[in-house]
Amino acid sequence: WSVSAEGSREVKCPTCHGKGTVTVKNDQNEEQLIALIPYKDNRLKPRRTVRNVVITVVICAIISGLLLFFLLPRTVTIRISENPVPSVRSVSIHRDVNHTVLIGVDFAVEIKNRNFLDVNLRQFSATILQNAREVGGLVINESYSVGSLKTQQQNFSLALAFVNGHGSSMERLCQDDWRHFKFEVMFSIVGHYSYFSDQETITVSKFCPLNLFGKCPLTLKSNGSGSTL
Repeated sequence: WSVSAEGSREVKCPTCHGKGTVTVKNDQNEEQLIALIPYKDNRLKPRRTVRNVVITVVICAIISGLLLFFLLPRTVTIRISENPVPSVRSVSIHRDVNHTVLIGVDFAVEIKNRNFLDVNLRQFSATILQNAREVGGLVINESYSVGSLKTQQQNFSLALAFVNGHGSSMERLCQDDWRHFKFEVMFSIVGHYSYFSDQETITVSKFCPLNLFGKCPLTLKSNGSGSTL
């Protein structure tokens, strides 16, 4: 859309006829128009290319670093709570052929999630050992959700069973007049949790003392009847 000159005579642009504008009848004609730009036009020269590339690379690196920092899996820990400590809830002595002594125990487990997203504890199991012999255990298949950067405490109860010779020894100790007999058991805890699509397992083992003193009366059972010692 320019006006060129040949000698002293001006020639109108054959496209716009010297008006400086082109009349477009419809959109289809507009798409067929071609603009000619001189080769040395500044608009064809890249400006601040290096700066734009550096800024783009830095922004992508920052975003990638933040995603890795927040989404990278971190450790999930599980431990026997010290507040409250494992304690005896009840003691019952069954004078049957097996000389069974049942000791009810309450304990709490703390699950600490160090991730920035929630984790789902899918299964939990506990095994109680005394002198390398299993005396109790439980399996929980319920699902527990632990929030991001939080510590969640779950309370559990189970019964420790001492039978035969082991039960007879516990019965004699439980019937001591001073009734402050302490014994030590080992808690072996296994938890299965999921984080995104990853399935992980955490385990912990700890020796904990159990004290019978002042917790509750001892119940002596024989042939279906019971009495308090």
